[in-house]
Amino acid sequence: MMHGFSLIELLVCLAIMSILALYSSPHLSQQKHSHQLTGAAEQIYTLLNQSQALSIAHNKALWLHFEGLPDVTGKAEWKLWLTDQHELGSSEQTIFYQQDSELFLGIAVQSNHGNQRIKFDPVSGMVRSSGTITLSNLQGQINIKTHSASGRIIICSELVSLSGLGVC
Repeated sequence: MMHGFSLIELLVCLAIMSILALYSSPHLSQQKHSHQLTGAAEQIYTLLNQSQALSIAHNKALWLHFEGLPDVTGKAEWKLWLTDQHELGSSEQTIFYQQDSELFLGIAVQSNHGNQRIKFDPVSGMVRSSGTITLSNLQGQINIKTHSASGRIIICSELVSLSGLGVC
């Protein structure tokens, strides 16, 4: 009595597994791009919320500066700076946070905020500039909107399928 599998049975199983892997790989690639976009947007959204808290804690107006935008190609050659000065490069400025764009490779980033900066009020922490930061890649687009009158920051997507974000 023989135990085990024959060579033909093993080859048939290998062929079936190869076909399944072939059909599942595009879906995995789409998921990767979707999670990468959502993660990048959530990181910037979190930075905006932390900037509000820091502004209140230090009782200083803070500015989040965008350097090197728009990045419509996704080459990730831009930086974010959170400082206590209206302009970058002042000898008296304190840098609270700096974000290089290495983690955002493949994601196009644009901002329509005036002078590429966002101001945070020192007393309330509210955002004092209205505009949208747009992140996009092959899977879609996510917007982070700031509103100066209400001081609100919202994150939303044009597509419902992006990790449960609200629809813009």
